[in-house]
Amino acid sequence: MKINIALCSDDNYSIPCLVCITSIFENNKDESCNITVLTNGMSDNTKERFLHLADIYGQRINIYQIDDVCFKGLVTTSVFPKSIYYRYLLPQILSGEDKILYMDCDIIVRHGLSSFYDLDIKDSPCAVVIDQNSDDPIILNRVRTNSPYWNSGVLLMNLKYWRQYNLTKKLIEFINENPEKCIYPDQDAMNILFDGKVIYAGAEFNCQSRWFYDIATSRVSYKYWDNINKAVSDPVIVHYCEAIKPWHVRCCHPMKNEFIHYAKLHSFIGYDVFYRKIKINHYRKIIYQELERYMKFFTFFCKSFYPIKSIKRK
Repeated sequence: MKINIALCSDDNYSIPCLVCITSIFENNKDESCNITVLTNGMSDNTKERFLHLADIYGQRINIYQIDDVCFKGLVTTSVFPKSIYYRYLLPQILSGEDKILYMDCDIIVRHGLSSFYDLDIKDSPCAVVIDQNSDDPIILNRVRTNSPYWNSGVLLMNLKYWRQYNLTKKLIEFINENPEKCIYPDQDAMNILFDGKVIYAGAEFNCQSRWFYDIATSRVSYKYWDNINKAVSDPVIVHYCEAIKPWHVRCCHPMKNEFIHYAKLHSFIGYDVFYRKIKINHYRKIIYQELERYMKFFTFFCKSFYPIKSIKRK
């Protein structure tokens, strides 16, 4: 069975990407994994490491250089760079394929992917997993969808459906025209435009960071707790979607050591070089970004529910 998988990377994020792919290959040895890595810049040395990894496992990695000019002017921040939109190009880049599993790089795969990949999505743009903040009222008041809010870090994409309904163009146009609704740009846009059309998979296929702590304090409804608690005990896909990642010294994620296990399987990945302390400026930057995001949420909330009327002078 062939499993098409896509990730986005550059030189700066190549180590997590290599770790993610290593975990895929290690736990899917009976499958033919066809990996596509989208990039807008990668050194020859970095490309060699990806190709060497593919040779070790007898698998395939294709590095695709993209032109991101079509995303010019879209919402970006230091947390959400332009690369978050690269997955939108997959239907055109892989014009001969009908399905692909997209994953962010801050992920490890612990088991086989075939059960997830085999989901029937013929009448849907993608299969997804709810977001760890799916019931956050700030998010819900902004996107105003009827379906549970979901996370875009793991997407089983129906490429044929995307091409049929020209979804790439529609998403780009929506973000351009509605930047105030796109605080989590690519994710918010897909949640809004795909409302009522996605297929929801189990939490084990995108087990997100906050779920590994006290579920009662999370921003997800109690009705999902049984599925989440079961997923946390033995997830298929672990998504380290926190600001502090497993390659940071101060990471406290319960599955940090599993990431390190895959990172150290091959010395050429270079994990020890990347393992570093986080400077206080990094924390300050994260705090400022969070404050800025919540100020945008608050402003949008006020405008939505308490419209300011102009006062005419007599």
